[in-house]
Amino acid sequence: MKKSEYLGRLLVVVGITLVVLFGRKVFVEYIEKARESEMTTNIAAVVTSEEAYYQEFKTYTTDLKKAGYVPEGKLRGAIYLTYEETPADIQQLLTEDEKPFVSQDSYRILGVFRDGKTEIILFVKDKDQPIKRIANRLPQNLDSK
Repeated sequence: MKKSEYLGRLLVVVGITLVVLFGRKVFVEYIEKARESEMTTNIAAVVTSEEAYYQEFKTYTTDLKKAGYVPEGKLRGAIYLTYEETPADIQQLLTEDEKPFVSQDSYRILGVFRDGKTEIILFVKDKDQPIKRIANRLPQNLDSK
């Protein structure tokens, strides 16, 4: 094999490797944005249902079906309206300002998306505040590894 043929093949392999590496990064970012968009849309739908329920009954509810929120299809994340219904591993990750609750005149909604087995992405929506995406968190038992 001539030196020029070898160099040409090497450049092709390097080029393909670069495309795969950068393409993967773009793909992962695209998937993360899609997940974030899905969660914020679901939380916004819960807020709409809660506000409609409040207009009729002058109180908020922890029963999403009662409020009229019935998601279509399978949710890839979870939405919690009370701290008590939030799984214990998620409870460990929450600060006092992130714990979900529903009272007669206010609420805090928690959206949770588990990214595989390691990261947990949290979204918090307080009444009259925009949805906040909280940085990815690791479950407590993985922090020490």
